[in-house]
Amino acid sequence: MGVAVLATVFSAHGSYATPQAFSDGVVAALPIGAGVLALGAVVALFVPGLRPRRAPAATAAAVAVAAPAVPRATAAIEVA
Repeated sequence: MGVAVLATVFSAHGSYATPQAFSDGVVAALPIGAGVLALGAVVALFVPGLRPRRAPAATAAAVAVAAPAVPRATAAIEVA
């Protein structure tokens, strides 16, 4: 919907016929696009974030104890 609105404003105020007509259309549509972008940024500030879920302490401790140590793979590269 946003692109359609910007295209409508552009075509109402300008065209692709000349560089000046193109510039007139972009100048008319640009503030509308910037306004919608700013409004979206303000709305995004009020969206609540997700809270991380905590695992029960017993489960986290059991996983820490039960997890085997995995050795890191190392590769030696010799340059002749």
